[in-house]
Amino acid sequence: DDEDDEDIDELDEGISIEDETIIDRIYALKDIISPSSRTTICESWNKLSNSTKSTTRFLGNVAWVITTSMILVGLPMALSIEGESMLVAHEKEMERQAHGQQVSAR
Repeated sequence: DDEDDEDIDELDEGISIEDETIIDRIYALKDIISPSSRTTICESWNKLSNSTKSTTRFLGNVAWVITTSMILVGLPMALSIEGESMLVAHEKEMERQAHGQQVSAR
């Protein structure tokens, strides 16, 4: 017991708390978790990370396909519908003018 206390005292004398950085403290925390647990945690993290990357990549591709399809199909369709509605409005205006001229000619 006395030897252990002496070893701890020697360690305490060699390390100053003021000189210890937060990085040193975080790095020292790894000794709390056993190597097998660290390996398991690392593997789980890597699986989660890879799954997240794959899902993100897939969703990005889906979004790209939908956006491109909307541009290639939806935009021309919207322009066509707008043109058709303008044509109908123009025809109605022409009919009103023709009807107005007929009424004023009487």
